[in-house]
Amino acid sequence: MAETEHHERRQCKRIPFSKEVEVLGIGILRSSDLSMGGMHLETANSFLVGTVFDLSFNLREADEHPIRTQARVAYTHEGMRFGLSFFSLKLEDRQKIEKFIEQA
Repeated sequence: MAETEHHERRQCKRIPFSKEVEVLGIGILRSSDLSMGGMHLETANSFLVGTVFDLSFNLREADEHPIRTQARVAYTHEGMRFGLSFFSLKLEDRQKIEKFIEQA
């Protein structure tokens, strides 16, 4: 990973976020944290950096409409979790995540 990418990734505030996330083609995984730029998902499986997934998740249990986005595997911690970088968030979803993080 380029040092610039690492620096940019860490510019986003990261909060604890233990929720179920539907990963199309994989199933339900548990997240461990969330930022404006992405999230970590816990899994014993390995995925190649650059792999793209379609995700669906709720910020709160009461949310009527889940956030649906695509994310790319940015890095992995073998047998534990992997970091995803969002790249197709709709503006309204980006705003929902931003507000959620600010209120955390």
